[in-house]
Amino acid sequence: GTDGWTTAGPDRSGDATLSATTYQGGSALHWTDTTTTLPDWIHYYPAVQNGHTYTFSADLAGSGQVFIDVWTGGGDLQTIALNLTSTYQTLTWTATIPTDAPTGQTGQAPQIQIRESAIGPVDAYIRNASVAESTSPC
Repeated sequence: GTDGWTTAGPDRSGDATLSATTYQGGSALHWTDTTTTLPDWIHYYPAVQNGHTYTFSADLAGSGQVFIDVWTGGGDLQTIALNLTSTYQTLTWTATIPTDAPTGQTGQAPQIQIRESAIGPVDAYIRNASVAESTSPC
């Protein structure tokens, strides 16, 4: 969905916007970022449990280059970068949340991020972002 996503990253110069919109006939999250010096991202804190494995996924379209970064609460796990096109493409990543990860919906708690790599502006449309449990501990 589009609720709960916020902008983040080290570049707080006000060059990024995030809003709900319609793209190709459906609801989407629209993220623009004009920075070219520092990486920026948008993020969402899913309801995950420590020690469990999840598949993180999102459909992305637009222009620029982005990747999914799963912050597990102790480290970054990243997909390869995707060159956006006007047609939606799906990025998927599977990650296990460490048993000692911070909990909650703020700060260093596990999160899914859509990131740009500071090589150019991004004009991205995001839909169908999801987090699904792949396995649970026995």
